[in-house]
Amino acid sequence: MYRVTLKFAISSHLSNLHNSPHLSKMGDSDDYGIPGLVQWLSSPPAPFSAAPNVTHISSKVNVLSNETSGRGVYATQNVSAKETLVRIPHSFLMNTNTIIKHISRFNGKESVPDLGYSVSLPSEYTTDQWTELYAKIPISKWLQLTAFQRTALYICLEKKRKENSFWCAFISSLPKLEELDFAPIVWEVESELTGSKAADFFELLPRSSRNHAKKVSVRFNEDYTAVSEFLTAAKSEPLNKMEFLWAWMCINSRCLYMSFPSSKAEADNFTLAPYVDFLNHDCDEKCAIKIDSRGFSVISCVDHAAGQELLFSYGPHSNEFLLCEYAFTMETNKWNNLDVSHHIEGIMNDAQKSFLREQGYYGDYTISETGGISFRTQVALATIQEREPAQSRRLNSLIQGYNDGESYKSVSKSLIRRILNEVVAECGTMSARLESSKNGRILQIQRLYSDMEHIATVTLDGLEEW
Repeated sequence: MYRVTLKFAISSHLSNLHNSPHLSKMGDSDDYGIPGLVQWLSSPPAPFSAAPNVTHISSKVNVLSNETSGRGVYATQNVSAKETLVRIPHSFLMNTNTIIKHISRFNGKESVPDLGYSVSLPSEYTTDQWTELYAKIPISKWLQLTAFQRTALYICLEKKRKENSFWCAFISSLPKLEELDFAPIVWEVESELTGSKAADFFELLPRSSRNHAKKVSVRFNEDYTAVSEFLTAAKSEPLNKMEFLWAWMCINSRCLYMSFPSSKAEADNFTLAPYVDFLNHDCDEKCAIKIDSRGFSVISCVDHAAGQELLFSYGPHSNEFLLCEYAFTMETNKWNNLDVSHHIEGIMNDAQKSFLREQGYYGDYTISETGGISFRTQVALATIQEREPAQSRRLNSLIQGYNDGESYKSVSKSLIRRILNEVVAECGTMSARLESSKNGRILQIQRLYSDMEHIATVTLDGLEEW
């Protein structure tokens, strides 16, 4: 899901919002085809006529543009808790089920497995060179791709079909790659394909953020390779890597969890939901999701006054996670944590590392403002104090929860104080190095260092109470 979201405009109840200098109705030059999206969602295929299976978008909500967070969904009237604000029928959700059903209309050689909820398809399709590709590739081959690979490829191909595509209005509403510009994977691919120095930003990231970004890069490149090989086997023209990155990031930043019985892996359980994906993220749940036979619904969890933004939580994600996966950060984020793995692992010997690996406690040593020093981190600090950790009864007793580790705390405090002082010094150096820049990417990186320094300082201040 993606912070700088897009949304449609259908309601005219905006008078109570227009006085704000920070909010504006999306104009014709900045609407991302949203009126067309609304019309599409409101005009289902012919078989799609039963009242429970039609799109519902409350007249109490609208899309507005905010200078700080971009587009979002706002209440134009007072909204009560438990109100259904949006319902998108399954036929308009883009996922494994609908993609395979659409492709199968051009490929009648195989029976299509039951992959999820019942959907209605258009009675007629326009054929073109891309539907010819659908026709010649067996459904069984499509199903060999992961859901993520298949969806990214499908978006790229359907975009090429333009108005011929059933999904044209939805694809037109997706963000441009420039709006996903803060994601480190974008810097990397941009540098690779254009020869720019965008990858230099990558090296400015904090170590843990770099490690996370590298994992995203591995996922992306594996998916691009798989899709490229799929097209080569089908004797089709290759996809431009930047084009695939755009589709891949749209999915990564906007997909929502939805379970499918046929999924090969938990990672395949997702859907893209037009309009729903315009809701922005908050650390606390303000709206909830409901999935049933009628579709994908958004329900308010709390009362909203007119003018308030409607938000839901994408999960308990730190700014590091949000930047690497979704291309944004939050000014205040209670889920931020400080990763001190590198510092702690650097003072371990081989026996201590081996012991922690065997116990499942190696790596991922974090500190948060709300949760303090994690238990994993406490175990690691205690292990460092044992010459032969595998033989230590008190250490094994700590891991098994039979003691609170009080006997380790004095040395642990000393170790963590030294580590946190190193973190504060590192953050100060990087902040001084970056402070004069107004580049948007640099500002995001600065926020990560600011988050780190804040947690380190707060923890140092409260260390005597630990």
